[in-house]
Amino acid sequence: MSKQGKVLMRLTDILTESPNLQPLKLKIDNPGGKWLQHKREDTESEGRRPSGRYNIMGSTTGWYNREAFLPVKLLAKIPGTNNEQSNVRQDDLDWLVDFMGKNQKLPDADWHEFNEYAPQVVIGQDGVPYVNEGNHRIMAAAKLGFSGLPVEIKYYNGGEQEDGALSPEKVQKFDDQAKQLGITFGSYHRKDK
Repeated sequence: MSKQGKVLMRLTDILTESPNLQPLKLKIDNPGGKWLQHKREDTESEGRRPSGRYNIMGSTTGWYNREAFLPVKLLAKIPGTNNEQSNVRQDDLDWLVDFMGKNQKLPDADWHEFNEYAPQVVIGQDGVPYVNEGNHRIMAAAKLGFSGLPVEIKYYNGGEQEDGALSPEKVQKFDDQAKQLGITFGSYHRKDK
């Protein structure tokens, strides 16, 4: 095999092994019926936090095979589970703006294949999303004008069945749009910028 053929073969291997290039797939473990009804009733009985998020989320019933790429403008509108937007830790935000501005990526996460600490969004049984982890990273991305970010998304108690701001259909659409704009790990600006 020629050297060029080997290089193309290796490139093909990288592209197919790389989770950020795999098609986004929703995985569901939701038996429904009485099981789901019981879970939802238990969650409702525990009440909500001041942010509106349920005190207990219940069981994870949906998640993705990789982080989904979502618009920063949308993420900035999603409330934190503990109203973090009202309690900004300015030193942390300043550090994140500096780090993300210099490195054009999220802070390091050595447990992740792409070494980036993606925010996490949880979606309750009512279909309402909350930022569970990463409020300050999202705020920094917004200040820096990033177009999109990778986000870990989990649905609870059948939240994947609801038509909320991050229903599976909408998440898929956002992820497809991000790919078309060239947004991927370490590349959060539009290519035309």
